[in-house]
Amino acid sequence: MPHEIFEGHDSGPIRRRLLSIARAFHALITSDDAVGMYRMMAAEARQSGKLGQLFYEAGPRRTLVEFEATLRTAMAAGQLEIEDPARAAAQFFCLVKGEEHICLLLGCHAALTTAEVDRHLASAVDLFLRAHAPR
Repeated sequence: MPHEIFEGHDSGPIRRRLLSIARAFHALITSDDAVGMYRMMAAEARQSGKLGQLFYEAGPRRTLVEFEATLRTAMAAGQLEIEDPARAAAQFFCLVKGEEHICLLLGCHAALTTAEVDRHLASAVDLFLRAHAPR
């Protein structure tokens, strides 16, 4: 994920910001290159966890940390109420991955249509917001 996607999110509706992050993340993880990389990492993990750890720290872990900071900024602005921002960041990306990601990794079906992706991402963001809306 490009660092810039997490910057400049101090204003504007939180739903719009989360959808923007969700779209970028979904496009990244469902790309042919990313699917191939995940498959390769899973195969290599049996030989050595070192490569997998390096990959995790450089990509997924960095993304989680940056998104957690985005959530903390939204919390400070009163847009979200989250007890555990680190866990919420991980849960958000799991929602965005959805069933499609594992199906792509396993070769079970083709990528979703643009309309299906839009519906899925809107649903994931709305669920996240219902869980973390200020009371």
